[in-house]
Amino acid sequence: MTPRATRGRPALTRRAVVEAALEAADAGGLSAVTFRHLAAEFGVTPMSLYRYVDSKQALLDALADRVFEEFEFPADDSAGWREQLRALACSFRRLLLAHPAIAALRSAATPPLSASQARAVEAFLRTLSRAGFSPQQAALLEIEFETFVLAHVMLETGGGTPAPSDQQQRARIRQIRARLLTLPPEEFPHIVQAATYMSEPPDPDWAFQLGLDLLIGGFEKILERD
Repeated sequence: MTPRATRGRPALTRRAVVEAALEAADAGGLSAVTFRHLAAEFGVTPMSLYRYVDSKQALLDALADRVFEEFEFPADDSAGWREQLRALACSFRRLLLAHPAIAALRSAATPPLSASQARAVEAFLRTLSRAGFSPQQAALLEIEFETFVLAHVMLETGGGTPAPSDQQQRARIRQIRARLLTLPPEEFPHIVQAATYMSEPPDPDWAFQLGLDLLIGGFEKILERD
């Protein structure tokens, strides 16, 4: 990769450092985000970067903040709360799929650390409040919603590990199916019958929408119960 200093890129600023960190994370995961790598990108010493970000954690916080600037809020604010939640969840998933390394940075149980993250969380809480949930319920349900999206994306993307080739994926499917089919059918008849379907990963879009249906259906039950 040609260093930025020779590519006519912007001068060394905090924003430029964060943008370079985002490029590195998108290309190689969080392990690629190092001061040494970024310094080489700009043709400076690693110590020079501490003028713009004072620690690795500060850099990662700024990176998460930068990514959440891309969060897409639903255009139709008049839609029902179920549709709003679905739209917000899909926006969150698209964001994480575009920048999968960030999923490892965002813990659903951690309060938002920046304005851009806070705006996304506020939109979830506002939607839940409009549905009729109390502040306590909305806070807990928002955490569960984030946890679902984060977990789904990390499983979908392999948690930052290199994606297997098509040949490797097919071999793994055959291996899993064969292992399931060797189970005693008299003891595990349903597993044997479903072996083909259990060995093949479901379509991620279908699985995500199914998960949303289950979550939102559960939320409806809470409202009915209360």
